[in-house]
Amino acid sequence: MHINLTDNEVTDLLLADEWAGWSYQAASELAKHYNEIDWSMGTSTQLDVVEIRCEWGEYADLAEWALEYFGPSCKLSNDEVLAELDGEGIQYIEYVGGLLISYP
Repeated sequence: MHINLTDNEVTDLLLADEWAGWSYQAASELAKHYNEIDWSMGTSTQLDVVEIRCEWGEYADLAEWALEYFGPSCKLSNDEVLAELDGEGIQYIEYVGGLLISYP
């Protein structure tokens, strides 16, 4: 049986994953992201909250991610960090209050 999930249902399932610790906004953005991919490609993806937890990281902002990724000596501007993300093919979703980074 195949059931299409709404953004709200996907958000709730992501929030139920205790190990992920998503904020509501991050879970909502991920739900929209995956539903938009399915809609634009005409596909139907099976929801795997563990795979999503392993693939994505949630950060307060670019500076927090850059500190973790490059280390405390990082002196790159936000534009340079975004260029690095694009250059490495790292997918990211910016939203009010945070940032999601997908690890390749």
